[in-house]
Amino acid sequence: MTSIPIVEYTMEDYRYTYNDLPFIKFKWLGAELAKKIVSKPHRNATLSYSQLRFEKTATDNTKLDTTIQLNLEKYKSSTWLVKIFELCNKNNITVAVVEMHGYKKTRNRDSIGPYKLPFSEGHYPLYNFNSQSFGRVFNDSTDWIGNNHLNKNGAEKFTKHLYEKLLQD
Repeated sequence: MTSIPIVEYTMEDYRYTYNDLPFIKFKWLGAELAKKIVSKPHRNATLSYSQLRFEKTATDNTKLDTTIQLNLEKYKSSTWLVKIFELCNKNNITVAVVEMHGYKKTRNRDSIGPYKLPFSEGHYPLYNFNSQSFGRVFNDSTDWIGNNHLNKNGAEKFTKHLYEKLLQD
């Protein structure tokens, strides 16, 4: 059982146990520290805008499925997205929804768009950056860090194209 941290420091006669060790209590942090000990790429990693950046690459060996379509209904029926739209509309904040890019096996055959997502006050744009046509921007061998996550090279390419597309529209 994990105690609430404040109790550990304010409660009289608190007895520390094996479960209070950082590697046990904060397993995620322990895993990250272990990676830094055994992995040179992790030791050389930097933190930029809360994102871990390092030169590791993982090849996208998945196969393209040409039958996958963009599921607009999941966006139109999302109660949380509607709440975000309402809040942003109330505060005069411009919103654009982005379908993020993934491995070949997740890409859909539809265009980038933008598509119009209906909302009681109007429409919001949805940009489909997980389209098969947009996927040609990426190198399967050098732009990925792991399952559906871009590394620094891929993220820079994505950011450039995202910026250009949003400014264009």
